[in-house]
This record gives sequence, C-alpha cells and structure tokens, in this order.
Amino acid sequence: MSAGARTVVGIGDIALYLPSLEIDMSALIRRRIKENPLLRTALKRAFEYTQQKKVRFPSWWEDCATMAAQAALRLLTRGTLSLPTCAIWRSARRTTVDHSKPVSAYVEGMLQDAGCRCRRASHFPGPRTPARAA
Repeated sequence: MSAGARTVVGIGDIALYLPSLEIDMSALIRRRIKENPLLRTALKRAFEYTQQKKVRFPSWWEDCATMAAQAALRLLTRGTLSLPTCAIWRSARRTTVDHSKPVSAYVEGMLQDAGCRCRRASHFPGPRTPARAA
C-alpha cells in the first residue's frame, strides 16, 4: 500500500428487527402494582423518568437467532448491501438453544434457506501475526 492510500473500514449499513407484540407500559405498571403495592413508587418513578410508552416482546417462535436472521434478511433485501461486498457478518451472542453455538451460525443457515448465499467468516483471512523471533 502506498503512503497516501487509505483503507476505509466501518459499518456500511445496519438493520433492526423489532418484535411486533407489545404491551402498554401503563397497563403493565397497573398490573404489577395490583400484584405488589410496594412497587408503586419505584415503578411510577421509573415510568416518569424513562417516558417509555410500550414494551415489545418476542412471539413464542422468536429467539435471538430468528430475530437476527430477520434483521439480516431485511438488510440484504433492501438493496443497499450486496453479499459480494459484505466481507463479514458478526453477532456477539451465544444461542439459548445450546449456549455454545454462535447465533451467526444459525443465522447463516436461515439466510441460506431463504436463498441468500452466505460466506463463512473462516473464508476470510485474519490479521497476520508477526513471525516469532527464534
């Protein structure tokens, strides 16, 4: 690389998937206070501080892998990113299925089932490590 050349790295695009099920916070607070009146002050203070109106929660079939796959599919089908230009896809979560397999492995399989051609991160060379001195 020449002295004036620059390598540009960073996030090229991002997508989110939000579950469609939601509950109104005031209904949730009313229910919790009815169950335990001692929570009234703390819950009212938290609601006033955050101004959160609703809470979203996943459907019975949604887990971190399916929601990540939905976001990834949305990202790949919107047209701003193409798989040949996408060098790597990362997820920093372990699954709740077996607590060992990375979510990205499940997402890769789901995207492949949906017709996307995914390349594994292992296909990309990692950083070169300097040779050890003898």
